[in-house]
Amino acid sequence: MNPARVEEIKKRAYKERWEHVRMYQWSSLPGYVDEERSVDFVYYAMILGMVGGRGAYQRFVVDGLREGINDLYEDVQHQIILGDNDFTTRVKREYIEDGSLGEQPMYRGMVKEVVEPEVVIAGVAKVLGIEKQRLTLRLGDGVGRGIVAEILYRYSDLRQWEIGKLLGGIDYSSVSMSRRRLRIKIADDKAVRDKYKRAEKYIESLCKD
Repeated sequence: MNPARVEEIKKRAYKERWEHVRMYQWSSLPGYVDEERSVDFVYYAMILGMVGGRGAYQRFVVDGLREGINDLYEDVQHQIILGDNDFTTRVKREYIEDGSLGEQPMYRGMVKEVVEPEVVIAGVAKVLGIEKQRLTLRLGDGVGRGIVAEILYRYSDLRQWEIGKLLGGIDYSSVSMSRRRLRIKIADDKAVRDKYKRAEKYIESLCKD
């Protein structure tokens, strides 16, 4: 692809992400970058004093969206455990697999078989009746890529930045946005909801084999 076109796509993507986080009503960010949107129950002074004011804070956030930054929460394994692999294994063994928490839906997902990423991508492509390449290109099938991202996150035990590498080298925030868009479409569009259910059912069947 033409380098200028690639840069144009990247620029449009980060601007879209910036508008989303800037206008998100449940975030404290609007008050950090715009004094008129600050609220009384948030104490802004400490963070703004550390970074050098609202302008510096906005530049920091925009640079992160444009260039990509490491997200601390990407180190959270299975969405609830922060620690290395040995610690995660011990927590699963002592507090989940052998305890009552293992009966809860949230925790059952932690002990299921992990599906290899290549198997997920091939499986989703098969269910949707499309070529695998359309799921791994930046400008490929949007709904299909969202489904792949969601299922990889749930069944392959990958972090979002790792999923991004498989989906054409996008960053973790793009993966997060893709998954968020999919959830909205699943709620609003029966056809998309059916596609996701068929894909997930197929991947779950592989775990039982």
